[in-house]
Amino acid sequence: FDVLYMNFIAEKKAMGISESSIKNYEETVRKFREFTQEDVIDKAIVIDFIAALQEQYTSVATINHYIRQLRAVIYYCMENGMETESFKIGTVKGQESVKPTYTDEELRILLQKPSDDCSFVEYRNWIIVQVLLGTGIRAATLLNIRLKDICFTSKQLILSHTKNKKAQI
Repeated sequence: FDVLYMNFIAEKKAMGISESSIKNYEETVRKFREFTQEDVIDKAIVIDFIAALQEQYTSVATINHYIRQLRAVIYYCMENGMETESFKIGTVKGQESVKPTYTDEELRILLQKPSDDCSFVEYRNWIIVQVLLGTGIRAATLLNIRLKDICFTSKQLILSHTKNKKAQI
């Protein structure tokens, strides 16, 4: 498993997968290897790992995140020589909850332009909220915007660090 996992990571890096995705795989496999040191992985081990995740986490989204990451690695291993019977790995079902939203008053305060004598931090935070709401970009994309990416005359942002690696204007 460990050798095939290293091959999986090398292949993903060669395909240009993001460093954050690689770190996600590494975290998941680290957690899985803490759970079991078996070299050949079977369905029973994976089911036991999922049960352990359910004991550790209450969020179905978190549990399914780990399952999807591990599933990609194990499917790769099964396709590339790990001696185990092929099996499917499903995600868990759970009751979704409604996420709390801002009240109208909280939104009014959040979106209100700060006064002229506000601090840099207050103005910066307001600008961040305005850019996120005005463009719909991801926070990670916003963090990668540099001064050279802003064209003030044409009022455009050049987004060169996006999740799908496609530049946007």
